[in-house]
Amino acid sequence: MLVSKRTKETLALLNFPKNISPRRWSLVPILAWIVAIYIPALSIYLRGDDFVDINYSIADSFSAVFNKTFLFFRPTADLILFLNYSISGTEELGYNLTTIILHLLNVTLIWGLIYQVTHKTTAAGITALLFGTSPLFIEVTLWPILRNDSILLAFFLAILMVLSKEPQSIPTTGHHDHRGHYGIATHLFVALMTIGALGTKENWLILPPLALLFVVLVLKSPLKQAVSVTLPGLILMPIYVLIFFILPRLSGTATALDYSSLDGGGFQAVLAKLAFLLFHFCGMGGNFSGEPWQIGLALGGLALFVALSLILRDRLALFGASFMLLSILPTIHIHSCNSRFNYLPVAAFWIAVISLGDSLLQTLGERTGFNTRLSHGLVAVTVVCLTLFQSMTVQREISDYSLFGEFHRQIVEMYELVKPEIPLHEPFVFANFGTRNGAVEFQQAAQGIYKIINPKPGGIWEIIDFGDLADFAGDPFTHRIERLADTDLKQLFSGRPKVVVFRDQGFSFTHQFDAAIREYFRTHGSLPPGFQAYKFVPLE
Repeated sequence: MLVSKRTKETLALLNFPKNISPRRWSLVPILAWIVAIYIPALSIYLRGDDFVDINYSIADSFSAVFNKTFLFFRPTADLILFLNYSISGTEELGYNLTTIILHLLNVTLIWGLIYQVTHKTTAAGITALLFGTSPLFIEVTLWPILRNDSILLAFFLAILMVLSKEPQSIPTTGHHDHRGHYGIATHLFVALMTIGALGTKENWLILPPLALLFVVLVLKSPLKQAVSVTLPGLILMPIYVLIFFILPRLSGTATALDYSSLDGGGFQAVLAKLAFLLFHFCGMGGNFSGEPWQIGLALGGLALFVALSLILRDRLALFGASFMLLSILPTIHIHSCNSRFNYLPVAAFWIAVISLGDSLLQTLGERTGFNTRLSHGLVAVTVVCLTLFQSMTVQREISDYSLFGEFHRQIVEMYELVKPEIPLHEPFVFANFGTRNGAVEFQQAAQGIYKIINPKPGGIWEIIDFGDLADFAGDPFTHRIERLADTDLKQLFSGRPKVVVFRDQGFSFTHQFDAAIREYFRTHGSLPPGFQAYKFVPLE
């Protein structure tokens, strides 16, 4: 079968260096170790917004993938989650497996990128290992709905992998050889990956300028060439900002910025947040109290890092530092430090630190005759100890999230017992008499890193709304649940509605509240607190 030259070029874009020697197989044990520490996470049940943000309408029309979820336009992430639900339903294995595979993909891409740029297997392996076992972004790798940043990083690293390959000579119809220019397949690949990133999360906006910086700073390519190959992202950036931020704001409509600015803060708070993150990434977040000297120490350390990178001409370390700072920027004004925000910055942190560390050791060896074997031994011991510590911390986090998942699993299993009896063709009332608060119980029982869990007031055990539960554990491809507005409640009382009651022991049915509910509605025009009216809507 004949394959065109352009097709071969496209398929070869993400190939790792040819003639792989045994040393370059260092990635295999790294991936095996990460798989081993994440295997227990496969049984963690779904939690919180995992039940909320599945876009079931994609089954009705694929165009629904482009609908906003809450304030967010994230078709790529929504499609992946929808496919998970279509295949796995309420079973957690498929969701967790997808999330872990995405993380393994990023570890692989980081290894490949560092090796392709430096040709050093040790630097590539240490960077991949310390990033892959980090517990600082654990929400992303243990919570399916929060994996948007891992999807985004995969798109970005794929772009950098392609750009870091040698530019190809492109023959033209004339007599000129455009040596050193990227081929059409590379431009097309970068454009497609950029579009995929655009549909993943709003902070994709930092990626086109970072890709441009990578080509100019690390690859030492001319600015004109760098602009040419990153042009799709540079063009899409202002269009995206106009459509999703400027026009909605002019029309008075909420945007994603309104969500991210809930807790705000002034310039001092921004500096404190940056300083905390620098302490946190260095393993000293628990010692940060926000004192001015700590902020000064963190910023001074960052300045020293940049100065050393410039002195040693370590372009990769400079890029890593720039990547870290830019990926922190979108959430720097948010006081809370959710670990979901750390995925990209931590990847950049380890790229920068390992690159500069390698340059320092090499310089010391060349200029001072520092014992190379001793330095390698010290590095190996440090990496092993840090990897073991991080891996044990990940295990504690898996235990915590498993506990939180069990609250949700219990609710789903209790609902499935009564699901066949819930009316599909007439309105009904749901009464929540549950007394537990799953979010608070989890916070009190958690043993690992402090976690920010937002309760759902009025939800079952304050963690699941009944409507989200009924869709998730029901059949949303044939019937979807809708909550009746107060203005539509008259139809509810035209008959004798069934009342679905939740108590801590499970769901049950009753009609004994009929008179009290009717009287409350006649007096107040609404249902009593803790009661909601629903109906299932059949889909055509």
